[in-house]
Amino acid sequence: MKKRVVGLMYITSVICILSIFNNGVQATPLDPTPGQPFESAQWGINIGYIGTWEFSRDNGTGLKVVQEYSFNITGFELFSWNSTDWYVLDAKVGHFYVQNSTFDPFSSARLSFINFTDQYIYNPLTVITFLPLNNSGLMLEWCASALLYPSPYNFILQYLNGSDHIVITTHKSTNNNMIQYVKSTNGDYIKLFFDDKGVLFSMESFYYSNSLEIHVTDYVKRSFPAIPGSTLPPSIPLGNFFILITLLSVCGLTFYVHQRKQITS
Repeated sequence: MKKRVVGLMYITSVICILSIFNNGVQATPLDPTPGQPFESAQWGINIGYIGTWEFSRDNGTGLKVVQEYSFNITGFELFSWNSTDWYVLDAKVGHFYVQNSTFDPFSSARLSFINFTDQYIYNPLTVITFLPLNNSGLMLEWCASALLYPSPYNFILQYLNGSDHIVITTHKSTNNNMIQYVKSTNGDYIKLFFDDKGVLFSMESFYYSNSLEIHVTDYVKRSFPAIPGSTLPPSIPLGNFFILITLLSVCGLTFYVHQRKQITS
């Protein structure tokens, strides 16, 4: 059993090292092609992409890591929802809750709903993680407005208590693209940072939590370099197995395995 765990750690470390050197944009065109002016819209990732993020919160008593969650992209589709067609990402999702060391079984989910007709983006799993590109790069300005989808489950509208008095700021820089939302009436804010593939690498927000009845600061950060699908060896069958790993030592690239779980379809 010890050899097996060591072997998994070794394979995982090799995969992550490979991913560091394979960081070019690997675009996946949307199918079917959207109408003008969105005909060049595309995802900056492929099937098999794996990413893990860490969510932490400071509620006035100090910063605490709450959970880690991972997405394994398993497909792309055009999904009909609310009588409208949405381009979505299919994924396997796993959550590891740090405080009680429990792991939620992997389940299927749809991420990053994109509606080019009404020009909205919606993410049912709280913080948006994947944004679309076009031939000119990340569609940052368009996404910043499109993310204000009028839904009670929109994390931006939840955090900032509605869409009124929100000031949007965007800034493009190589692998450091920012969308900022500020509530002009009280200074509450959300800052989202994406790489050039349209993948979230960090988020910071300050807002009033109705459930806790205090202001809190939330952080999300990518835990380790992303794993593009093309770097994974064929011996790991994506969609059947998912390796959830966390970076323990940035310099040493030491990883541990939370769980390796059979996914049944």
